[in-house]
Amino acid sequence: MFDASVFNDVVSAGCAIVVAAAAALGLQTWREQLKGAGNYEVARRVLRAALKTRDAIELVRSRFIFGGETEVAVKKSGRELSSYPEMRRHEEYELVVWQRWRRVVDAASELETEILESEVLWGSEIRQEGKNLRAVTVKLGNAIEEHLELARPSLSPLPDPPEERKRRLAIVLKQSGKDSPDEYWNEVLGAVSALETKLLPRLQRKSGAG
Repeated sequence: MFDASVFNDVVSAGCAIVVAAAAALGLQTWREQLKGAGNYEVARRVLRAALKTRDAIELVRSRFIFGGETEVAVKKSGRELSSYPEMRRHEEYELVVWQRWRRVVDAASELETEILESEVLWGSEIRQEGKNLRAVTVKLGNAIEEHLELARPSLSPLPDPPEERKRRLAIVLKQSGKDSPDEYWNEVLGAVSALETKLLPRLQRKSGAG
């Protein structure tokens, strides 16, 4: 079953590893190592992780399931699927979404780690931008979890008011067309763009402290 809470678990584990590394090396030693890598390289790694997060979010919201994607997702899960066709289709879809969501989690975990390392050099300079991107990612995970739970075939379906369903699907699925602006995707792009803007001065300088 899809569980959005795995996002916080994995991200927290990644941050714990970074904190442990700092404790083992000593903050000053770690700072010197990062300075050796250069501000440009640290900024590049942060931006790369942010773009990977953006692309993973775009994939998980795609309405299109690629050929063979379902079979791979089922095989990786090791689950025995329902013999009832309607339930089986839902379970297959759920597993595809889960596999896609893992990419989001992995990318976001990498981003959190890179931002934490950047704080050793720059303090809290990009912390808020990182939090904003994390917030829109968590928002998607919660919406997907709710969507899959309410879409699960049942003899006693849970109440799902039309307006709530419309709001949720606008987050979970890519929107297209003049009458359906993709407001959630604009939130994602805005969060990534804000982070990129903060990183730009360091990306324009390949050497030197800053």
